[in-house]
Amino acid sequence: FRTVEETERRQRQVETLRSNLLTLKTRFLKLTRNDREELIQQNRQNSLWEDDDDVPIIPTSSMNSNSNALNIRDTQIRIMEEQNRGLDVLSQTISRQRELASRLGNEVVDQNHILDNIADNMDRLDGRVTQETDRIAVITRQDKTWGYWMVIIILFIAIILVTVIL
Repeated sequence: FRTVEETERRQRQVETLRSNLLTLKTRFLKLTRNDREELIQQNRQNSLWEDDDDVPIIPTSSMNSNSNALNIRDTQIRIMEEQNRGLDVLSQTISRQRELASRLGNEVVDQNHILDNIADNMDRLDGRVTQETDRIAVITRQDKTWGYWMVIIILFIAIILVTVIL
């Protein structure tokens, strides 16, 4: 966003200005009175421009005019309006993110309910599978016993037939 970059740029400018102010204060205090007055005269002749990407704090054309205060006020109003637009954009972005987070939270809750239902169904199904496995085991045991009895009966009949025929 433009406002984030603008905020970072302004923070860098403030940090640079604070650093420069401390440097100038220490140098200024070390100077003699005559050197101080000479330095002040030199600074009055310098331009107010800092870096290439910065705008002048006070336009040089307005320094000599009677409407200096009005120009500064207009500049401040323009800057505040730009900041307000940036804050509006930020507010809308935060509102959208809050709405998305709320929807996402609701979706997670819904998915948790679905997963809980699946887990309950799986538990019931596991119980039924266990019951059916036990029933099949009983039937299998009964089937094996029946087969043994059938073999015993057939062998008994065969023995009787063999003894009667011989």
